[in-house]
Amino acid sequence: MQLDITDRKMGEVALEKSERMYRLITEHAFDVIWVFDVTRRTFTYVSPSVTRLLGYAPEEVVRNSFLSILHPDDARMVHETLRGMVKEFIRLPKREDAWTIEVRHVAKDGSIVWSDATVNFRYTDEGSIEAIGVSRDITAKNADEEKIVHLSYHDQLTGLFNRRYYEEHQHQVISDPAVLPFSMVVCDVNGLKLTNDVFGHQMGDRLLRSCASILAGSIGSDDSAYRIGGDEFILLFPRTDEE
Repeated sequence: MQLDITDRKMGEVALEKSERMYRLITEHAFDVIWVFDVTRRTFTYVSPSVTRLLGYAPEEVVRNSFLSILHPDDARMVHETLRGMVKEFIRLPKREDAWTIEVRHVAKDGSIVWSDATVNFRYTDEGSIEAIGVSRDITAKNADEEKIVHLSYHDQLTGLFNRRYYEEHQHQVISDPAVLPFSMVVCDVNGLKLTNDVFGHQMGDRLLRSCASILAGSIGSDDSAYRIGGDEFILLFPRTDEE
């Protein structure tokens, strides 16, 4: 007796081709693709690109606790965020939007790596909840953003806070009762215009940097110094009386 199994074989070939294609995508993706069993709190799959991101082999990540690759200061946040995501998934299992979370990792060499993870959830055949995520390295992006923020709030010549930062934050500092008694010093640099005219602007810049260095070295860790104009400076002293 012979049976026609052409359709079954065609299906097996198509399935094998599909699995090979997905494996090719995951194993050569630049971002890290991972699957996390929420119930057992373990990774069941991590793509090879995790080695490029964190220095660990996929087997090491799967074998160890997921907390081992998280920055200690972010572990609690990730735990609570993941728990909130799961509750939301149980309430709305057909939600189409993916969840996103930024988190710090500790790489194998001890360096800090920022990643932006996009997460979706699904029920497995056994009824447990599984998280499928894609993590992207945003360390350089965050460093660039921090540099931009630093430049926007600091005077490039002296390194002190600039007028923009002073105007945006002074009210927050002064309005806090915990800073009382509060003192403010307003000062300027004598002879800056004469220095620029006689010796040139490079010498004037040197004078400003020297004065800013003296001011910055004369304040405590809770105090702050600002350059708010060409030769004008302000010092703020929380919990400091007149004397």
